[in-house]
Amino acid sequence: MNALDDSFYLHAFSHLQIGDALELPEPEAKSVQLRLLTEQRTQFASPAEKVEFDICVGNPPFIALSQRSTVSNKERLVKQWNEHHTQYAVTPTIDLSNFFILHGIERLKPNGVLAYITSRNFFDTRYGDPIRRYLTEQVDLQNVITLHDHPFTQLGIKVKANTVILSLVKRAPQPAVHFQHLTFWDEPLASTNGTTISRHSLQTSNNWTNALFDDPLRAELRARMTHTIGEYARVKMGVKSGCNSFFLIRADAAAYKQLAAIPGALVPAIKNSREIRGFLLPKETPYRFLNLSVQVSGLEQGLLGEKFKNPLAAYIFQAGIKYRCAKCQQRAEQQHETHPERFPHRGMCKDCEQCRQHGACDRPVDRLSTQGHSPAWYTLSLGEPPLIAVQCIVDTEIGVFLNSERVYVTDQFQVIDTPQNPETGWVLFLYLQSRVSHFLLEGSGLHRARYDGSFMLKIQVEHLRELGCPDFGRLNAQQKKTLLKLLGKFSAVTNRKSVAVQNLRDELDEVFLEVLEYPQAERVQVQTALRAALEESIRFRWVKTRTRLAERERNGNGD
Repeated sequence: MNALDDSFYLHAFSHLQIGDALELPEPEAKSVQLRLLTEQRTQFASPAEKVEFDICVGNPPFIALSQRSTVSNKERLVKQWNEHHTQYAVTPTIDLSNFFILHGIERLKPNGVLAYITSRNFFDTRYGDPIRRYLTEQVDLQNVITLHDHPFTQLGIKVKANTVILSLVKRAPQPAVHFQHLTFWDEPLASTNGTTISRHSLQTSNNWTNALFDDPLRAELRARMTHTIGEYARVKMGVKSGCNSFFLIRADAAAYKQLAAIPGALVPAIKNSREIRGFLLPKETPYRFLNLSVQVSGLEQGLLGEKFKNPLAAYIFQAGIKYRCAKCQQRAEQQHETHPERFPHRGMCKDCEQCRQHGACDRPVDRLSTQGHSPAWYTLSLGEPPLIAVQCIVDTEIGVFLNSERVYVTDQFQVIDTPQNPETGWVLFLYLQSRVSHFLLEGSGLHRARYDGSFMLKIQVEHLRELGCPDFGRLNAQQKKTLLKLLGKFSAVTNRKSVAVQNLRDELDEVFLEVLEYPQAERVQVQTALRAALEESIRFRWVKTRTRLAERERNGNGD
């Protein structure tokens, strides 16, 4: 049906209402029949209090309430829901689509049916915990159908969402849920496809993605792990600059020569994964990190740049604090005379006619303040450079880098500090190169959609910190000798996707599976299963690889 066809009429229904689905209808609501760009109105008597439906079908919008201020009634929606559902209280960061699901269920009659095409971001997020419990404890969740390479992207629509089709009945929960994953956009949607998932497993899971896509081998490996990475070394976020144009300075930048003369003012930094070649963080990098933990003497004693004798303080003032609008800067100086405690003085653009016409001054200090660096925005703690950096979002596989050059890491990395025992450090590095660790991380990381229809694997600090690992203290002399030899080989790698590196990983897996007490005959089978499982994970996440493989398979060229 063409919605723009002027000949199309929406016939009048006695109880048709058009309005905000998250609001209860007013007693004097009106029905609306649409003809292209015109409307006819027919008043009818609406139920005075609660409206209930036999079926609720929809495709609600995906809007994170924490990111969009245009949802005018978001605070009231959160408050109203929480007042009446204390056991399933939501946070302000909840996605708006979740409210449509919850309110849709509330509007159903007993045994009413809800069917939505929506976002599955609530599967594994913290804000999704209340709705996950609500769907498994209060209603009969019948079907969960996830879409990967779906028609939206095939039509060129940029949909950055992990799509799911949910259907449920408003009645007591049943023991099982039907799950189906559509890898290809033209796969048939049939009740005979897919698998059955225990409702209890979803009810007790804080990550439905992992529960739905889990592999028995992963559970077996987890059961053999006696330790976690966090027990051996400190895992933390890489240095977060918050505003790269201010904190990260290229070696060819004008300010570099002046600031480089100040001891400790600049330290080498890796900006992001695109700057990395191979497994080692390179010593020669064009980026320098402005070390804001260095004491900036006298920064709060004046507002004029020429008053700063310290070149570092002068640079921070000129590049990050000073308003580019002369009137705004004058107002800031006047406020500083009466209220120096408000430094760095914000909000001058609100009363500036010129800024209202041409845009605010956009100072880095203001952007940093909104990202949680306030009030001590210029004191960013820089400890020792980490030993290991783990790339948290990659297209095909997890990137693990040995920081032998002792540079700082920022943006897309989680980092691991040097353990007290140096030997433990390089064993950790090698373990994180193995398919064993990658397979476990695949089962704990978050899968997020990209505009091309593929997914990214996002690894967070807690995923690494809680990652299971063997007891490294049980390594015997021969195993240590083998690992030390492999350390040298991995350090020489320039292409981590090469056949040679895959062979190295086979040797690594052999050692760690032996430490996990797999008999030699079983180790061969486990390695084969590991390779297959990780390839399947890549196909799940990487749309180009998956599409090419699909075409080959469909053309009968699977080999």
